[in-house]
Amino acid sequence: DDSVGTVYNDTTTGKRVYNPKSTGKYAYAIHDIVDGVNKFDVLVEFESDMYKKYTDSSGNEVDGYNSQSLSSIAGLDSNRSALITTTEGIENDAALYFEALIGDPAVSASHIKQYMYAETVITVSGTDDPSAKDKDRKMAVEAKITYSYDSYSKEEVIFAHTYGVEDEKHLENMYVLFTESSGSKKTNNKKQCDTFKINVNGNFTTISPKVYIIKQGSTDVDCYYNIMLNKKAKNMFKEFYSNVQKKFVNNYVAISKLANFDIDNYYETTDFFSNSSGVVASDEENRIYEMTVYVYESNPSNRYSNLITSITSTRREK
Repeated sequence: DDSVGTVYNDTTTGKRVYNPKSTGKYAYAIHDIVDGVNKFDVLVEFESDMYKKYTDSSGNEVDGYNSQSLSSIAGLDSNRSALITTTEGIENDAALYFEALIGDPAVSASHIKQYMYAETVITVSGTDDPSAKDKDRKMAVEAKITYSYDSYSKEEVIFAHTYGVEDEKHLENMYVLFTESSGSKKTNNKKQCDTFKINVNGNFTTISPKVYIIKQGSTDVDCYYNIMLNKKAKNMFKEFYSNVQKKFVNNYVAISKLANFDIDNYYETTDFFSNSSGVVASDEENRIYEMTVYVYESNPSNRYSNLITSITSTRREK
């Protein structure tokens, strides 16, 4: 309740502006925090500029997270949608896990990432049988992502939700928003990248959700993505939409024979399906901030004059 928001002076107009979005900077203060017999003023600053562009280890200027366009989903209904996301953070965690497991100083996490590949397995189970008891008419959706490196693997659940079919809150849209894994697996002189397996273990005859497989960031494709369905999944999911071109899906003889995937049900879309599902490519935004906390001795007549300590929170990678 005692927080004081920053007010900036706009040098162009000469007007005072409260937290303008364009600055990418925010500051808040909390005055007269009591700890025992002492009082402190705390100033918290948020800064986003360093995540727009930065210089990498090779001296190249590259876009940071705040320079990337991500998909934005309008009208997302948690009772009828599955939002399944893979992120670079999950991949980094897996690489660090493998690094610790291997225990060889010569095998770093950054090296491991270049040879890791990802497989996402989505499992739908339950029934929509009207003759079943209401408590049994459930639709459980679980997604697991497995990163593999050499003979090692790490699995993590990235989505789990149960829909109450009897309440007509069954799954209608499945969004798989994925960040391409850093590594690749070479087979038949082609790059095989991320694989998506969808399995249905249940009895669904009236429910036919749509699937949207959305590559985050750049839509440039330099490897082949594999979509694999079991027989029940193929019967249940009639429509697939993606910003990945059809020629880069299941374009693998060894995989295609196993995929049981009807490519005719796969629809290429541009601009992240803006016409088909309310998914659009968002404008660049400040999503990530560096945060610094300053602690001062409280002095109502001269705020922020005696700094006691400061702490800055940063990300390991931009």
